Amino acid sequence: MADYSLSVASEIRKYLWSELQAAGILSASDYTVGSLSLNPIVPIQQQPELVDKIGGKPFIVYDEIESVIDSDLWYVHNEQVLFTVYAEDFKTANKIRNLMVDLFRRQDASAHDLNLYTAANNFGYLNVTILENRPVKAERSTTGRMSFDMIVGVRYVRHLGSTGRFS
Repeated sequence: MADYSLSVASEIRKYLWSELQAAGILSASDYTVGSLSLNPIVPIQQQPELVDKIGGKPFIVYDEIESVIDSDLWYVHNEQVLFTVYAEDFKTANKIRNLMVDLFRRQDASAHDLNLYTAANNFGYLNVTILENRPVKAERSTTGRMSFDMIVGVRYVRHLGSTGRFS
């Protein structure tokens, strides 16, 4: 039975959170509220709840768009993941931006790293690249924060069953 709750963006979110912690840029302890551990990378609709809980700490909001599927390669998906990063200062925003550039700029090598990280899921990543990377700027809607947008393009296949449907 296919698990229709899986998405490429949520898998990339887990990978990015792991890498931000490994690089020492963000710490899980900063996102623990009582006994609740939060991931500061959230789908766009969860942004208000997260901001209320974490205060001025950096966070990332994401959204995803699946592009048109080529009729000859119907099993290859093209998706774009938009990340908007919010941080308390330029230095922190730039550190996060530079890590994301390093993770997602290498196309096939970036896909390989993502495949190693997510080996147990139903996706096979073919290519990951940065489609757009906007500069860090002062954010008007969240007082005192800096922000930037990055769009990551992902080409992938999803494991299929014998009928060609998701497995």
